[in-house]
Amino acid sequence: RFSADKIQSRIDNVIRKWSNITKVEDQLLTSENLDEICSQINLELQEKNVLYVGEISKKYGLPINWFKEAMLMRLGSVIDGTLSSGGDKMFTSNFKERAKSRIRGLLRGCMLPCPVSTITTRLNIEADFAELIIDELIKANELKGKVTSSSYIPDNYNKCRDDVITKFYKQNNYVTYELVNKVGGSNPKKFLSKIFGENVLIFLEL
Repeated sequence: RFSADKIQSRIDNVIRKWSNITKVEDQLLTSENLDEICSQINLELQEKNVLYVGEISKKYGLPINWFKEAMLMRLGSVIDGTLSSGGDKMFTSNFKERAKSRIRGLLRGCMLPCPVSTITTRLNIEADFAELIIDELIKANELKGKVTSSSYIPDNYNKCRDDVITKFYKQNNYVTYELVNKVGGSNPKKFLSKIFGENVLIFLEL
């Protein structure tokens, strides 16, 4: 019979001798073992498009943080996918590109703030994934805007908003508070005074 200390000593010797062997809790894994595990994960990922890292680490009985690092080293090689910004999900490259194309199409013609929740509902994706893609599109200069308070705000929002109000006023010689609220002016009097000046309009109380 070997004592626990004797067994541990033998394990430590094996790890020191073989650099491709790693001890993870009560398991000894080689880099080949990890490649095989990640290869199986990749097959499942290509089939489902999205996988949750927590569920995968539980399935293979490995600590989630260690497992995440092992997967990161194999993303783009053994695993054809992308890790979410929160690190809790993986997506296939094709799934991400399709979502990117659809989000680009939705937001390029956007003139008013668009809640990220609108995009997630329409495309059936999660918020952190949508924000990750929007951020990539902004950095690539494919979208002109920013994400603030979980909404995409196009750069031309203020100009378009002012143009809508100015055009309506020129056509009708008045502007309704309802229209101002509709285009996002939370304080109609202050908003209109900024566009037309302090003494141009007469404000009627409702």
